[in-house]
Amino acid sequence: MNIHQLNSLLLPQGYFVEKIKNQEVSQSYEWEYCKSELDNIDLVGEYFTFVERQDGVRNFIFNEFCCKNGFLFDQTICHVRDKVVLEVGSSWVPIIPILPARRHIYIEPLADKIDDYVLGKYGRSIFSN
Repeated sequence: MNIHQLNSLLLPQGYFVEKIKNQEVSQSYEWEYCKSELDNIDLVGEYFTFVERQDGVRNFIFNEFCCKNGFLFDQTICHVRDKVVLEVGSSWVPIIPILPARRHIYIEPLADKIDDYVLGKYGRSIFSN
């Protein structure tokens, strides 16, 4: 649908669109923000440590995903073991590698660029698995 077709639907309701977001501009903005965070060695180090430390992982899932509910936490961990989990738009900090799932899938338009940058700067990969 182009902007003219969209406005033909919106105008009778009193709305209209003047400008549509440009994907290229959006990705450029996202990359600049992402790169500024990736240049912070302490922040990137914390992420890798977070993913590698199972106690931190468990606390994050318990607190953030399961609202500090032990039963829900146990059920979540048990439920994902044989599943494929999907994360969309993670930027450089995907959370799903901390889940004990059978397979992890990421949809991140900048994944290759992020991984190349992190590999070159830190000698590690974020999306390799």
